[in-house]
Amino acid sequence: MRWVKANLHPLFGWPNVCRFSWGPALEVLQKNPREHGAVEVRWPDDEAPEQAQQRDAMQLFLGKRKRAPAQRHKIFSEAGLLPVESW
Repeated sequence: MRWVKANLHPLFGWPNVCRFSWGPALEVLQKNPREHGAVEVRWPDDEAPEQAQQRDAMQLFLGKRKRAPAQRHKIFSEAGLLPVESW
């Protein structure tokens, strides 16, 4: 744990000798990153809570909700990109 705290890069974490799924690494990055000097990075996809996705999937499975068409991220429309239908 001492090595984990001493070798933490605020943005990139640790060198490739440390697995990010390792318990002490997860504790530092997920439970209290600011306390250890790590920068908390939020991505646009992180805005939707995981519980809502699980609830929606369960409602779909039980037939209580119709499947909504997949929403594309706004970056695709802003860049003028269209889905490929065929080659």
